[in-house]
Order: sequence, then C-alpha cells, then structure tokens
Amino acid sequence: MWRRILPLLPQGAIPAAICLYLLLVLLIDGGGWYYGWKPQILPLQQAGYILLMTMSVAYGLYRVGGFHPIFQYEYREWIKSTPWRFGKPLPFGPVAVTIQDLVFVAVLTGLSLLHEQSTPYDVPSTFLTTYVLGLACAALIIGFFTHAYVIAFGLGFLLMFREAPWAGLIVLTGLYVVGWHALQESLRRFDEWDDGWLADQAFFKFDVTKMQEAAQQKILGWPFDRLSPKRFPVKFTQEAVVAFAALLGWWTYVLARFMPAREEEALLGIVAGITIYAVPGRLAFYLIGYAPPISFLGRFRTGRLIIPGYDYVFLAPLAVLICGPGLAAYAAWQEWDPKLVAPVIIFLETFLIFQGPSIDAWRLTGHHRMVAAASLQFQKKELEQTQ
Repeated sequence: MWRRILPLLPQGAIPAAICLYLLLVLLIDGGGWYYGWKPQILPLQQAGYILLMTMSVAYGLYRVGGFHPIFQYEYREWIKSTPWRFGKPLPFGPVAVTIQDLVFVAVLTGLSLLHEQSTPYDVPSTFLTTYVLGLACAALIIGFFTHAYVIAFGLGFLLMFREAPWAGLIVLTGLYVVGWHALQESLRRFDEWDDGWLADQAFFKFDVTKMQEAAQQKILGWPFDRLSPKRFPVKFTQEAVVAFAALLGWWTYVLARFMPAREEEALLGIVAGITIYAVPGRLAFYLIGYAPPISFLGRFRTGRLIIPGYDYVFLAPLAVLICGPGLAAYAAWQEWDPKLVAPVIIFLETFLIFQGPSIDAWRLTGHHRMVAAASLQFQKKELEQTQ
C-alpha cells in the first residue's frame, strides 16, 4: 500500500521539513490530549490543526497541479511525442482521486480529531475544495467552460451550507463528479487540445528566462503592436457575458448573507462604489493610445459636437454610471433589502461593462487617432521598439 501512496505524495526537502514539523507539533498536542494536559499558549494549541488544514490544501492543489498535463509544459510535450492514448495510465500517475488519496486523507482526518475544534468533515472538505478548484482551472484552460462554470457556481453552495458540513461534503462530491467528467473528456480529446496559445504563455513553462524571451519575441514595435491581430485574442460572446455576470451576482448574494446586519446599509454603497474602479478601468483600456480625431475645441469650431464613430465607446461606461449608483440610491430610498438588491446591481454592472464595441472592432475600425502612448515614459518605450 505504501509503495502506491508514496509516489503520489509531494517530493523534496520542503515537504519533508513540513511533515517533520507537523509530526513534532502533533506529538506535543497529541501527548497533551492523551495525558489530559492542554497547552496554555493558544498558538501551540492550534498549530497542529492549522498545519493539518494547510497540508490538506497543499495536497489538493498538488494532486492536480503536479499530475495534470495542462499544468506541466514539458510533461505535456513529452506525452505528445509518445504513443500514449486515452485509457492508458498517465506516466506520472493518475489525476483522479485514488484509494491511496483516500487513505492519506483518512490519516490526516484521524490526526485532526486530536484537536477539539476539529470535525470529521474538515480535512476531507478542505482537500476536495482545493482539488475541485484545480480541476476547474484545468477545465477552463483546456476549454471545458461549462464544467468550470458549474464548479465555480456550485462552490457558492458550499458556503451556503456552512452550518451543515455534511451537506457541504455532498455538494463537493457532486462537484468532483463534474470535475472528473471534464478530466476524462479532456484526456479523451488530448490530441485535440488547442494548447498552441499556451506555448506563447511562458508562465506555464515556469521559467523566468523563457518568460522574458517570449515577451521580447512578441514586440513588433509601434504602430505594428497596435495593429496586431493577436493583441487581444480573448473573445467574449453575449452568452459568456451573461453567464459571468450571473456568477458574480450569485457570489455577491452568497457573501452578502454573511455580512452583519449592522453593516447591511453600507452594502449598497460598496457595490455602487465598484463603479469608481470599473468605469475608469474600462475607459483606460479602450482610450489609452487612441485619441479622438479632433480636439475638444475642434468639436465646437467644426460643429461636430458628437462624433458617433468615436463617442460610442462612452455608451457602456455611461450606462454603468447610471445603473450602479442610480439603482443603489433608489433601493436605499425604497428601503429594499440590500442583500437582494446588491447581486442585481453587480449583475447589471458586469453585463453593461462588457458591452460593445468589442476591443478589436474599436481598435481596428474606430474613428480615432493612434498615438504612441499617453505618457512620455510609455511613449519612449514604444518608440524604442522601432529602433
């Protein structure tokens, strides 16, 4: 059994040192529990429990990040060069939860029960939460957006059932099934993975030198960088925008439920205050480097107070300004429940902030003037790229 468990455990000096320190703390706490002695120093009482939870988090992330090919660039490229196919064991070990994982989690659970504040659900729930999050990230990267969305949405129920840990464990089990299905389908279509964009993302190679080289290779110089078709490769459909807005609204509702009653009045102000960051961020993303075709005074001299081909970029931010603070103020005046109104405001603000024009349509067809940069520092950098 141990010969099967050890290959799944983290290797190296740091995990070994953590395990040794954990063992020493558990001996102190466990010995005190057995002999009826309780340490008077609070950190000493909780050290073993905190380390157990930390190990559960680390192990959940490690089981996905250390074995899933999408997170291991060299591993993924090596598998492509081998005759491996779906149905065969992965060379580095399975990604799905195995009996060995259950044994290790059971050991951590047994050790956690030495602490008064622990319950039998703590370690399994912590491990499954981080493990399922890892599967969701892998599914999102590969392109299984529906699976990742269901997991992100379902984790909200985990907080909703905070007072019923057994129900939370049932939710996590269901989310694991979703993640497992995404894992199996992604491995089944391993040859079809559209991971060419990962080769351009040096972060997934975990090499600082390669990150710098990749960044330098992408520099085309001004204005060619601005005209590059890959400058902003991410596309947002209306369905994706609605789904993302609903997800943020749902999580706003979940988190608002835990806000103390005396602070509920400030909730609408906080939600409306997000506009302060969302609107300038949207405008900066679109307008930096893209000046209007004529100056502000030129509009008056020519009588062209409104330039549709340029000014339509302000419509979505203007709608957010009206919707966010306006609806929040009206809800406060009508004394509506902030915990119900705040998710609606977040949904509307998110939906509106992602409305058109698309970044590609704006940068390639908008009625604007491309300038090197908005500041001398960025202008110097962009002009140096052409030399």
